[in-house]
Amino acid sequence: MPARPAISDTSYTIISRWELREETPVLDVSFSQLGSKKSGASELKAEQLLKKLEDARIGRVLLLLQILHHGTMLALASYDGSIEFRSRDLSVLPMDDTPDKVSSLCQLGLAFNNREPCLHLALSPNAVAKAFFGKDHEIKTSEMHLDPTFVDSGGLATSDKLAAAFMIATAISEANNMGGNTNDDLLMTMQGMMRQMTAEQQRVLRRVFLKDLYTLFQFHEKLLEGLQSIERVIRPPQLCRCLSLQAALGDGGEKNNRTMASKVAYTALSMRNFALSSTMAFAKNATSSEQELNKPDVLQYLINLIAWFGTLADYICDQLLDLSRTLNVKKSFSLEAVKERVATLNTPVLHLVLSSFTRTLLRHNCRALRSIAPFTQSTQAQPGAPLHHLFSNLVAVFRMNIISPPIFENLLTESDAIVHKAYEGLSEQQKQETEFSILLMGEIPDFLSGAVQEILTSVVGKVRTSNANPMKVESNLAFKDWKILGLSDDPRSKLWRKQTRFDALRKIILPQNVRTRRCMRCDAVMEDILAPKVYRGGMVFGTMFRACFCGGNFVVDPPIEG
Repeated sequence: MPARPAISDTSYTIISRWELREETPVLDVSFSQLGSKKSGASELKAEQLLKKLEDARIGRVLLLLQILHHGTMLALASYDGSIEFRSRDLSVLPMDDTPDKVSSLCQLGLAFNNREPCLHLALSPNAVAKAFFGKDHEIKTSEMHLDPTFVDSGGLATSDKLAAAFMIATAISEANNMGGNTNDDLLMTMQGMMRQMTAEQQRVLRRVFLKDLYTLFQFHEKLLEGLQSIERVIRPPQLCRCLSLQAALGDGGEKNNRTMASKVAYTALSMRNFALSSTMAFAKNATSSEQELNKPDVLQYLINLIAWFGTLADYICDQLLDLSRTLNVKKSFSLEAVKERVATLNTPVLHLVLSSFTRTLLRHNCRALRSIAPFTQSTQAQPGAPLHHLFSNLVAVFRMNIISPPIFENLLTESDAIVHKAYEGLSEQQKQETEFSILLMGEIPDFLSGAVQEILTSVVGKVRTSNANPMKVESNLAFKDWKILGLSDDPRSKLWRKQTRFDALRKIILPQNVRTRRCMRCDAVMEDILAPKVYRGGMVFGTMFRACFCGGNFVVDPPIEG
């Protein structure tokens, strides 16, 4: 075969440009003097005309021209791996953060650092990541990074503008995706960009971006909703996207721990999964008028979720008891000491209890447990019943809880009254700002000092004295394993998460010979079960297993060798 001719430095690309116009033909004035019985006979319809514009000469060979942002911007990719963003008139967008209006992330200092000659190139939906086929016939990926020469010395103004720019890009992506997830490339770019920032710059970017994100989906007003309307709040998929982005932006990977706000969002996603699954389990099948709960696979799935939620309830009580005991809050209370202890442990229990949204979600799930509890006394739990073994497992799961569901629900109810009392006199905007601080940033406002003190003394004290042998309860909690919650940062828990394949939706440990699929957003793993029409889970599995509990899409993992 003859060798492919090399691309010389004098190679170029010609872009032919046309302008589409709509014009209405104009008749000569003499036609207006002619009479006609038809009304509007002299009016002509508008016509679409093409006008040839001057060709644009690009001084290199282009492999791709992608239209972005509803035709307002173009991305030009050349054979040397470079990406250039231009406006609609093909003028280059300058890298400058001084203007008030920004058309592209590249104007705020983001650029593709990896420039490698390639044979083919494709851009992600939001043009912040690229995949290219190199001359070595290898497929590689690269995303935008902050240009080191452009990063502001102070950084706070740059972080603020970057957050706003990413928020606009996310809003455009959400408007275009028709319910799907097309902003994973934006998330990947943000995570890489934040690794180039200081801790303070990261904090500013997360605060601005997440606050605007929740406001975009109008959840800033719903964070204070009560127990009666919580299911209406958690059902829309937009909330799932907000929480998943919050969880992902605080994920430190293998080297660093999750941030407090990331743990709160990660736990809220799992609680949402339990809440929606329990609601569907009590729904009746449209064809057989039978409750989904009576299906063996659905019942086993629900048993696993109940066991997980019982472990979460025990964990919250254990950590609250530890804070009360270690800091000796009955003798002397200091909110700063509580904050320092919580930050050292990196435990989100206080935030889960103080945040109106997560506390209401916990109470909603406790109410679901109250609805399921009578099934443990039903005839189906008696020996000889068709599902006796599964209902026996359900009884065993309820008995596994160290802190009984009624005691935990009383803790949440009393905490709810205490926080509502602390909110008295605040405007709705002040309440929303407080919820943002707790939920989005993992902070505890100073004016909640009295509420925290009452929770750690009075409420936790009732949990301690609710059992005839308080020391036995605390010792049992101290020796319980919390690894499945994903909230512990000790080396043993990290090693377990790295070595164990844990089904994030069904909350079970998977054997090594099971084929799995992995979420492209949060990296969660679940078993690659059969299609919903074949699998006996019916509506529950058909709805809940269609995507990850964070809203991300699954890809099937390659089979394990051996």
